[in-house]
Amino acid sequence: MTQTALEEQARAARPLAALDAGLAGLRALPRTRLKRPGMALGPGIAVQYAGKSGVVARAEGLGADGFGLTLDDRGASPWFSLELSLPVEALRRARFLGLRLAGAAQAGVAALHPVLRLHAEQGWSDHDAGRDFALTPAEAEQTVILSLDRMAGRDDAASATLILFLRQRAAGLRLARIDPFLAE
Repeated sequence: MTQTALEEQARAARPLAALDAGLAGLRALPRTRLKRPGMALGPGIAVQYAGKSGVVARAEGLGADGFGLTLDDRGASPWFSLELSLPVEALRRARFLGLRLAGAAQAGVAALHPVLRLHAEQGWSDHDAGRDFALTPAEAEQTVILSLDRMAGRDDAASATLILFLRQRAAGLRLARIDPFLAE
């Protein structure tokens, strides 16, 4: 079996394959004004911010170059985030959740802060990755790993979301690759 065939087989067996397909679809997203919190950009992918806060943002597919996300003004919203729904059953079986991200800021430095949010009947709990993805105009690939072994609430979670909080009040991003993965 060739290396390419093995890679395709491994990707098809991935528990995050549905999310992978949605992320790949972002490359073809028509230019879209992000008019409301919770707006879906694809299956399991949404943007969030406080409603009626004056946020001015847009997203667009960039073909082979990835996906563009521009926050012109965060307005009165205390946060702006890109959120990825994760299959909670797969998280229960894994020891680690990783996120590989390749991208660049249009100007200056932009920081994306990853947090895993577990939703349960009694509420939610956030698990901080402990560091930001720092994006500059020079494209770079970075990886963050979260240990799931002793994560409180993992077994009781009904759903899970990987949240990328944009720390700036305004920023333009080109995300060439967003690749969440699980490891045992």
